[in-house]
Amino acid sequence: MTGYSSVQYQCPAGLLNIEIRSVNHRFLDIQCRLPAVAREFEPYIRERLGQVVSRGKVEFKVDWKPNISASESSLSNEVLNSLKYKAAIIQEVFPEAAPLTLGEILLWPGLTDLNPELPSDWTLQIHQLTDQAIQSFISVRQQEGTKLVKFLQQQLSSIRETLTPLAQQIPQYAQDFELKLRQRLTHALNEINPDRLHQEIISLMMRLDIMEEINRLQSHCEAIEHLLTENKPIGKKLDFITQELHREANTIGSKIPNIALSEATITLKVLIEQMREQIQNIE
Repeated sequence: MTGYSSVQYQCPAGLLNIEIRSVNHRFLDIQCRLPAVAREFEPYIRERLGQVVSRGKVEFKVDWKPNISASESSLSNEVLNSLKYKAAIIQEVFPEAAPLTLGEILLWPGLTDLNPELPSDWTLQIHQLTDQAIQSFISVRQQEGTKLVKFLQQQLSSIRETLTPLAQQIPQYAQDFELKLRQRLTHALNEINPDRLHQEIISLMMRLDIMEEINRLQSHCEAIEHLLTENKPIGKKLDFITQELHREANTIGSKIPNIALSEATITLKVLIEQMREQIQNIE
């Protein structure tokens, strides 16, 4: 399920920002993007996220911006002299090369000697801010989940509205089909045994009967409604049941040559596919 949260903590030592993003994924995949000063907290972060998320690709990002005044920083003469020497050699070998700019020099690794102090309650703040970000993240996902449940309930209602008239039309369809079939076979086979003809028609009608598929569709809809009331991860179960809904709808479509009933089958497939797309967002 998709989700996002962002929290900040401002202190004299700097600004601490934590962001959590998630997108759909079949399994749980946690990616931590942490600065060097926060890498020791990765096990804690993974443990906390694993307690509340069971599926999805989750990115946890920590950004620390220390407050550093000019008096707290200095240039490393050793690195500066080394850079000057290397630049001179490169200029001799490649005279056409452009010289380093002031900005490029200042950004050279190790040139600026900075040792900013972390807040005295650094560990506490990381833990608290992580928990705040996770709580906000959960809240966003719950809001999205509520909308998804409402959508799925509407889809289930539409599926039932499609199945009801479909089931009501089956007896008349079967009767008409049997009459036409009997007439064609009687005309083609004048000397056929009436009992044998009756048995063959019954056998064919049984193969064309779709009430069993309709009943299973109704049962699957009830199973989905029950899952939507549970307070635990249900995404994988919903995904499986949706596949079963697809299978039953396809079976109905293959059994019915009637145009009017085929349109109902197409409607069923569209409704089920719309459900399947949204179910991918459910954990």
